[in-house]
Amino acid sequence: MIEPYYRSDGATLYRARNLHVLQSLPDAGVDAVICDPPYEIGIGGQAWDRTGAAFDVALWRECLRLLKPGGHLLAFGHVRTQHRLTCAIEDAGFQIRDCIDWIYGQGYPGSKTQLKPAREPITVARKPFRGTETANIAAHGVGGLNVQACRTDTGRWPANLLLGHHPECGDGCRPGSPSRSWTPSRGYAPAAPAPSAPRAGTSWATVAWVRPATCR
Repeated sequence: MIEPYYRSDGATLYRARNLHVLQSLPDAGVDAVICDPPYEIGIGGQAWDRTGAAFDVALWRECLRLLKPGGHLLAFGHVRTQHRLTCAIEDAGFQIRDCIDWIYGQGYPGSKTQLKPAREPITVARKPFRGTETANIAAHGVGGLNVQACRTDTGRWPANLLLGHHPECGDGCRPGSPSRSWTPSRGYAPAAPAPSAPRAGTSWATVAWVRPATCR
């Protein structure tokens, strides 16, 4: 039994190898997994970013096991290696649902011959389930995204694109901030679902944050 490193107000942190912690958790007890594994590109020549952990199918199988049916997984990646990350997640048994592009704009190129990094892909996957999505949400509380709670201030449908703010943005966006320099000309806003349809996200969710033990 692995003892928690920190516990307070519904949050529990473990300081151990990620696979060891995941293996100690019960089956189907987690609503969502959100993780930021190594890019696997050897950032700054560091060995911790070239361990293969992000491509380890066994790691993603453990995440699949502990998720409730229909539970989502979000894994941050790198544009050069995100394809291998996604394949490992799919090989573990997940359904690949989407890819969110996080546009942040303040990255730095690794050399004078590289483009300036300005986006980070986030693989969106889901644990398979039986039956309809509506029935699964009613049974397990997960399976679909609560779109109604994520609409923009103008009521538009949320997209698979995140625009980051510049660190110096305060009450208003500074020049050069992605949120200010790019504005969609059109939005997709279909009709809201029937009020009788079950909605996910109406109660506190159990979320597993997986941080590879090789990170420092």
